[in-house]
Amino acid sequence: MLQTTFTNNWVSICWSPELKLFAVIAPVGTYKAMTSSNGEDWQFRTLPGPTAIYNCVCWGGKNINLFVVVGTDNRALSSPDGITWTARLTTLSNPDWNGVCFSPERNLFVAVGSHSSTADRIMTSTNGIGWTVRTSPTLSNWKNVCWSPKLGLFAAVADGGTDGSGIMTSPNGIVWTFQTAPIAGWYNICWGEEVGLFVAVAVNASNNDRVISSPDGVVWTLRTLPEAASCVGVCWSSVAGLFVITNNNITGRRIISSPDGVVWTMRNTPADNGWTSVVWSPEIGRFVAVSNTGASDRVMTCM
Repeated sequence: MLQTTFTNNWVSICWSPELKLFAVIAPVGTYKAMTSSNGEDWQFRTLPGPTAIYNCVCWGGKNINLFVVVGTDNRALSSPDGITWTARLTTLSNPDWNGVCFSPERNLFVAVGSHSSTADRIMTSTNGIGWTVRTSPTLSNWKNVCWSPKLGLFAAVADGGTDGSGIMTSPNGIVWTFQTAPIAGWYNICWGEEVGLFVAVAVNASNNDRVISSPDGVVWTLRTLPEAASCVGVCWSSVAGLFVITNNNITGRRIISSPDGVVWTMRNTPADNGWTSVVWSPEIGRFVAVSNTGASDRVMTCM
C-alpha cells in the first residue's frame, strides 16, 4: 500500500522497538528526516547542517536508546526520539560514511564508508556520541554493515575501490578480516537470524547474479534472481520468515522475496519508484519501504 509523504529522496529507514517508531532520512531536501509510529502517518523532522548529505540511519537499543545517522564529509548525528538531533564529532577529515549498524551484544555502533586516500574506513562508538576510527583491511568503498547475534560477527560489503568484490568481517568491530565474494559490486547486507544466513545484494552485477548468501560470513554463494533486478535494500522478517529485497528497475515488480535466501520470487508493487530501503517491524507486523523517486507516494507498506 502506498503512503503519502514529502517528496524527498528517502534513502534509509529503521525501526525502534523501544519507541515503536520508524525513522527515515534523505540526503537533500527541505526536511531530511521523518518519523512514523505506523508507517502511514508521517511527521517531518529537521536535521542539523543544511548542506550536509546523510546516507544511513539505525537504532541502537539496549541501554543506549539512540537513533544514529551517518553521512558524507565525516558527518554523524544522534537522537533519543527521532525529533531532536545533535551533530557529533568524529575524528577524520574527509571520509564519506555510507552505512551504520548496532550490536546489542557488543553494545557497539559500527559505521563503514570510503576515504580519499587511507584505510580509515570504519568507526565505532559505544554510545553513539563519541567515535573511534578503525582500519579496514582494503581500500574498498564499503557501503553497508550488519550484525549477526548468532555468529557474534559484523559483516560489511563493498561496491568498489581497490577490491570491489570485498566482504569484511569482525567479531568486535575493531579487527577486520577480508573475505572474497564470487563477483564484485555489493551494495547492502542483512542477517536472517532464524535461517542463520547473511544475504548481500548488488545494484549492478552480471546477468541475474545479484545476490550472494553465507552462513558464516566467510564462504559466499552466488544466487540467481528471476530477473536482472538492480537490488538496493534488503531485510529479514522473523515473523514472516522472509528476506525482502527492493529493486529499482523491474517494471511492476520491485520487491523480491525468499524464505531461504536461495530461491527468490518477484512480487508485484503499486508503483515503479526507486525503492531504496526496507525494514520489518515485529511490533506492528509490517514491512515499510521508502523511495528516492516518485510523486508524493514515496513510502509503501505491506502487512
